[in-house]
Amino acid sequence: MTLSPSRELPATEALILSLDEYIRARYGLLAVQTFEEERFLRFMRGVADHERHRAKGLYLWSVR
Repeated sequence: MTLSPSRELPATEALILSLDEYIRARYGLLAVQTFEEERFLRFMRGVADHERHRAKGLYLWSVR
């Protein structure tokens, strides 16, 4: 997805949109490396709680 500079989404909204696209494309596994694990988990739970994804479930694994 390419956006013109004047229409760039805020980083949070762009991340949620990307996660939604991966889920709709039926990616079986998403590997994420971040220093802000709790923040990313909130995003994932928000996307997973969306009506179109709710039935798919959200499974997490962490190396904390």
